[in-house]
Amino acid sequence: MHANVQGLRSKINEINLCLESRRDIGVFGVTEHWCESGEIQFFNPVGFCLRSSFERSLKKGGGSALFVRDDILSEPFREANDVSIESICEISAINVLNHNLVICCLYRPPATSNFEAFIGCVDRLLSILCRRNQMVVLMGDLNIHFESNDNLAYIANRKRFVDLLDGYGLHVTLTEITRKPTGNQPGNPSCLDVMFTNFDPYWYRPLVSDVSFSDHHAIELILFKSLPRPSLTSLWYRRSKPENLMSLRKQLYFASWFPVYQAKSLELASSAFLDIFFAHLDAACPWVEGRFRSAAPGLRVVFSKDMLDLRNKYQGFRDMAASTRNEDLNVIANDSRRSYRRALASFRREFYDEKIKTSSNKAKASWDVVNMELNRKTRAHILNGDLNAQEFSKAFSENFELYSAPEASDEFSSMLGCAPGLQCSFVLSSVTVEDVYSTMLSLKNTNGSDFFGLNTKMLKAVADTICEPLTYLINRCFSDGCFPSSLKISVISPIPKKGNTRACSDFRPISKLPLFVKIIESLVLKQLNEFLEKESIIHPQQFGFCKGKSTVTAAASLIIKALQALEDRQCASLRLYDLSKAFDLVPHNLLMLKMAHYGFGLTALSFFESFLRGWRQVVVFNGKLSSEVDLPCGVKQGSILGPCCFLLFINDLLHQSQEVGDLFLFADDITALVHAPNEAILEERIGAWENLIERWCSVNGLLLNGQKTQRLDLDLGRRLDGQVTFLGLEIDSRLSWNPHVQILSNKQIL
Repeated sequence: MHANVQGLRSKINEINLCLESRRDIGVFGVTEHWCESGEIQFFNPVGFCLRSSFERSLKKGGGSALFVRDDILSEPFREANDVSIESICEISAINVLNHNLVICCLYRPPATSNFEAFIGCVDRLLSILCRRNQMVVLMGDLNIHFESNDNLAYIANRKRFVDLLDGYGLHVTLTEITRKPTGNQPGNPSCLDVMFTNFDPYWYRPLVSDVSFSDHHAIELILFKSLPRPSLTSLWYRRSKPENLMSLRKQLYFASWFPVYQAKSLELASSAFLDIFFAHLDAACPWVEGRFRSAAPGLRVVFSKDMLDLRNKYQGFRDMAASTRNEDLNVIANDSRRSYRRALASFRREFYDEKIKTSSNKAKASWDVVNMELNRKTRAHILNGDLNAQEFSKAFSENFELYSAPEASDEFSSMLGCAPGLQCSFVLSSVTVEDVYSTMLSLKNTNGSDFFGLNTKMLKAVADTICEPLTYLINRCFSDGCFPSSLKISVISPIPKKGNTRACSDFRPISKLPLFVKIIESLVLKQLNEFLEKESIIHPQQFGFCKGKSTVTAAASLIIKALQALEDRQCASLRLYDLSKAFDLVPHNLLMLKMAHYGFGLTALSFFESFLRGWRQVVVFNGKLSSEVDLPCGVKQGSILGPCCFLLFINDLLHQSQEVGDLFLFADDITALVHAPNEAILEERIGAWENLIERWCSVNGLLLNGQKTQRLDLDLGRRLDGQVTFLGLEIDSRLSWNPHVQILSNKQIL
């Protein structure tokens, strides 16, 4: 479908209502969207994504764009876009993948534009398409009159354009009237919007449709052969309907847990517990095969029948006013349209309000609304035939292939000695059934399942039936200083980064641990946090994963310290360091030494060593599992205990010499504020910091990415070149808000 919208921003609600009732439309081309550069991405119709657009930079108005349904495989056809000339021929184009089809949307302004230049642009465009030997659909508002008339200039322009396209094998699909005179737009009926194609006529059916959001009718091309969509991929999940969960409760209620209590070792006890639990789970909630949805549904405004009635009412008054040329009817039609548009906007607001008010997670619902309004697409399953789970597994485990755990050197001991040690001992206390039960119920509700197919909905439904044997198992973990090896498996899901998703490097791994692991971790973390807070072990300059601290408090602390140095008339400079895969490369042997230094008892050390070692991971992608990979090092980022373990590992870095400046850490983000009376001493101190951090990373087995190290010299009196990003805050040499505000405004968040 193509439509001249004359202002996408003000018509988006009407367009959404129109497309909501036309689910058969796969590609929606618009002309005269009137959006400025970078603005159009925030006005995608619901269910569509922007694939190509032309936006003016020299004057307002005009423009063209192509929106494609989320489940249709396509990409921008940039060669065609490069032919465009502003205010002459404004082209957006896409390539429909696996279909040998290019769709182009053109806008040519009215008669004031240069027709010769327009013909030249179209000729170059068709020449590019001809070399590719592809099927073509060319549509748009060309302001060339295709209706029958006696205007010689119109006839000459029309003939020249048709002859040009005919030379490339394209023919016009229909020449019906697309713009009728109204009370607001007097004149003669005209055909300004057209479609050309090289499809055989029996492949398609053209038609003109009346849309309420424009004084132009829309033109459509209904293909009898559907556009390619991602092939559906199988996935397996456990059936968890109410009757399944009720059956599971009954089975577990009468289950015998004696094998758990009678087991001679923790491994045997944990195996017995899991065997009993999963035997009943398999019986009550069996694995079933399903299909991925082509796209994540996200939040979608479902318009009511009243909105459709208001639209039909407006269209009726508009047609009556146009046919009778009655001024009173024209006024009524205009009033009717204003009422219709106000009702749409009000309905949208009320819909969002109701979604937020009735949601159990109001923060998430609010962000869904924000993402909906900014057209940030929710993540869909990536059905990419060129990638598979095994390739992702190999890519995500590259860091471990050549890994060799560093030995504890004398320099390591010297650096660790800078951090205060403790003589007291941290021990893991036993927990009660009530503790375990409340922890199970406090787990965050998610739809995702772990490696065993278990999700929080299932677990909470049977929490009271398994909490007693689970409590026994957890307390035995604490007393024996051991962690069950049968639970040490994580599932990695590749999540696409921004941009292309054609290589494994375009994805980031997200880890999901078994739910029983999260229960144990939550109980351990509660005791560990109490110990760390009581003994003040974590350095106050660590802002990551600490209660009462955030990126805001980290930024405020840095800015205050920097201002103090500058007001004391000292030279100051920021250094931002990047650690490569810091969480994944933590050496277990060195972490154990640091825990012992901070007062962990032998049994607690044994538990944490058992918890950290022996993990395996598999990658799931498009419903397929990779083979298992052993993890020789690192703390799990998807775990509850992992961040706290990393804070203990990096804690002694903050206790190194503070005479020449200050360190600010947010987990593995390291920022140094160096200050000195003059520039010569400043450079010496910067060199000292460089050497210190490089040596610390070397003896602790972490990798410092020197290419991503940033430097920013500070000076309140004069503006120096450059700026850096500190935890999402843009900072320039004068510590002003201007660069941060500018970036936010460019993103059009305001």
